[in-house]
Amino acid sequence: MSKDTQTAVDADPGPVGLGGWLILVGIGVCIAPIRLFMELRFYPELFTDGTFEVITDLNLESYHPLWGPLIIGELAFNLVMLVATLVLIGLYFTRHHWFPRLYIIVLLSFLLFIPLDIWVTTLVLPDMPVWDKETADQMMRTVVSCAIWVPYMLRSRRVKNTFVRGRSQQGAPAAVSEQEPVSG
Repeated sequence: MSKDTQTAVDADPGPVGLGGWLILVGIGVCIAPIRLFMELRFYPELFTDGTFEVITDLNLESYHPLWGPLIIGELAFNLVMLVATLVLIGLYFTRHHWFPRLYIIVLLSFLLFIPLDIWVTTLVLPDMPVWDKETADQMMRTVVSCAIWVPYMLRSRRVKNTFVRGRSQQGAPAAVSEQEPVSG
């Protein structure tokens, strides 16, 4: 790259701020905890109405050794994702440099968890059709989201220019580079 080209690139770093396509990301990030909370609503009833005890009791016909791990695993995953999406909201609005990484991790976690959950469900309920329209739609939305937003987070100049808070400057620790000079 010539010196003139490098100067032109330095003079125009590209778009900055929570605009452009990042608005769609922000809407999705704000909706995600609400969606997860809605999915978590039915779990307390499983534990309070006796259902969990019935399906995990060795002496009953409804018992399967994977019922407990399946339900606990789904609950734990959804709780972790709920916390992660709440953290994402904070990172997004503070424009923290961890946002793109955590966002990608959350997207890929859903992409991996859905087929794993379906597989374990087929082990517990082999006669139940698990690839219904709702599950297929959810999987397709997750694949499309990953296909769009993971490359965007990795390649977008706006993302690189916007999510900079907390990043160290020229090797200095972030806390030092953002502090005001101490007067003496």
